[in-house]
Amino acid sequence: MKLLIKKEIHHFYLKNPLVVFLNIGLVLFLVPTSIFPVFSIHSNISSVALGLHKIIPAMLIVLLGLQLTAVQFYGEKMNKNLEVLLALGYDPIKIWFCKIVSIWMMIYFFYLIGISFAFVILPLISSEIMQSKQFTFYLNLILLSPLLGLSILGLISVVQLYFEDIRVINISLTLGIFLFIFFLPQISKIIPLAGFIRHFSVASMLISAFFVSMSLVILRVIPTERFLR
Repeated sequence: MKLLIKKEIHHFYLKNPLVVFLNIGLVLFLVPTSIFPVFSIHSNISSVALGLHKIIPAMLIVLLGLQLTAVQFYGEKMNKNLEVLLALGYDPIKIWFCKIVSIWMMIYFFYLIGISFAFVILPLISSEIMQSKQFTFYLNLILLSPLLGLSILGLISVVQLYFEDIRVINISLTLGIFLFIFFLPQISKIIPLAGFIRHFSVASMLISAFFVSMSLVILRVIPTERFLR
C-alpha cells in the first residue's frame, strides 16, 4: 500500500506543481484570515461562539479538501482508473485508504503552512493576540480540530466514489457549512453545546473515529461494482 500512496502523491501533486502552488497560495490567505477570530475569542463569551471557533479548523480542512477528493476519487472513477486498480488486486478498502491517506498528508501539509504563516503574521497585527493561550488551545488548532476535518473528508470521499454526479454533493456541502455557521445559534437551542465544548478533545476524537469507521462500513457493504462507471 505504501507504493500506491507514493504513486498517488507523485501523480497528483509532484507531477502537478501548479496544484501545490495554488493550494499553498490559498492557505496563505484563507487560514490566517479564518484563524484570526479564533485567536481573538475570549473564554467568557457564549458557548455558541466558542463551539464555532473550535470547529473552524475542521471546516477549513473540509473546504480545502473537497476539490482534491473530487479529483482523486470521482475523477479516477470517471477515467476508469479505479478499474485498473481493482484488476491489479486492490480491494475497495485498500484503494480508498491509499487515496485518502495521500489526501490527508497533503491537506495537512498545506494547513500547517497556513498555520505557520498565521503564527508569523498575526503578532504583527496585534502583539497580544497569541498571549495567554493554553496548551489545549494549540492542541485543538493544530491537531484535534484538523483531525475531525480529515475524518469528515474521508466520509465525503466515499460518497463521491459511489455517486454519478458529485456537483450537487460539493455544492450542498459548501452551502451546508455556511448555513451551519449562520444557524448555529438556533441549532444550539435544540442541541446543547456546553458539554461538547467542555469535552471537545475527547468528543472530536470519538467523532473522528466514528466517521472513519462509517467510511469503512460503507466500503464493505456496498458492492464493488459501484466503483465502476
